[in-house]
Amino acid sequence: MFMNTQDKGDLSRLMIAGRLMKRGYKLAEPIGENHRFDLIFYDAKTSFKTVQCKTGRFVNGAVCVPLYSVVRNSTTGKAEKRSYRGQIDFICAYCSETDTCYMVPEVGLGTREVVLRVSPPKVPSPNIRWAKEYVL
Repeated sequence: MFMNTQDKGDLSRLMIAGRLMKRGYKLAEPIGENHRFDLIFYDAKTSFKTVQCKTGRFVNGAVCVPLYSVVRNSTTGKAEKRSYRGQIDFICAYCSETDTCYMVPEVGLGTREVVLRVSPPKVPSPNIRWAKEYVL
């Protein structure tokens, strides 16, 4: 089924929210648009944590999740990539191909994308992030 970008993002946010609620967290959403986070979650034991919801793409045995948003510069009119580094607590992603939600702490991530391996790569590497370790 074809889905436009907005529909994919809405589905991802709803799937992530459902998984967080199923784990017992309470949720809050920001009012308005253009916030650096999509959800806030908390429970009786944790402080408030911010989440940026993304749609993961399944490519060559891995779920690829972008770590930026694309915004239009009001002065130049050009599209720019804006990293979430230091502005959120977690990146959460829903991948429709695996029908799974993943939750990755923002600390230590780069600025382009995070790759979560579902199946072993052709060339082994000690720096692999296995998707199963981040299932929400």
